[in-house]
Order: sequence, then structure tokens, then C-alpha cells
Amino acid sequence: MAYYSEKQKKYWAKWPIKRANKWWWIVKTGVLGWGIPVFLVTYLIKSNVNNNHFLLKEFLIGLIVWTLGGLIWGFWMFSMTEKKYKVFLENNEDDD
Repeated sequence: MAYYSEKQKKYWAKWPIKRANKWWWIVKTGVLGWGIPVFLVTYLIKSNVNNNHFLLKEFLIGLIVWTLGGLIWGFWMFSMTEKKYKVFLENNEDDD
């Protein structure tokens, strides 16, 4: 049987609500929390290193690519979290 801290138990208690809003969670975690921030950092570093001026086409392509990457990342994170939630439920069946 696994040990879960109070913080972990509170997180898992809220997971059914987050699970119901699956696509918002994916967008928030993947796109807003990873894809766009990573895009902005890499774009700014690349622009400063190469002394490039702002190019709208390059900016939009990068934004689209990193947004799609963020969706994939968010979906993967959701899937991994869902697996962990199922393990949590299995480990806590005895506590009921």
C-alpha cells in the first residue's frame, strides 16, 4: 500500500473535477503552461543571437508548431495523471 501525503490526497480529491474539464486542463497545462512559454523563450533567444528583426511569418509558424506541441504535451500529461489517479484509487480502496 502506498503512502499519500495530505497534499496528494487533496489533489486527487479534485481530480474528478479536472478530469471533467479534460480539454481545458490540456490547454492550460500543455499550451499555456508549456508550449507558448517555451516558444517565447526560444524565439527571443534565437532573435537575439541572430540579431534578427521580427518576422511575422516565422513568428506565426513557431507559434503554431509550439502550440501543437503543447497540445500533445498536455494530452500526454493528462494521460499520465489519469494513470496515477487510477493507482491512487486502487491503493485507497481499502481505506473506505
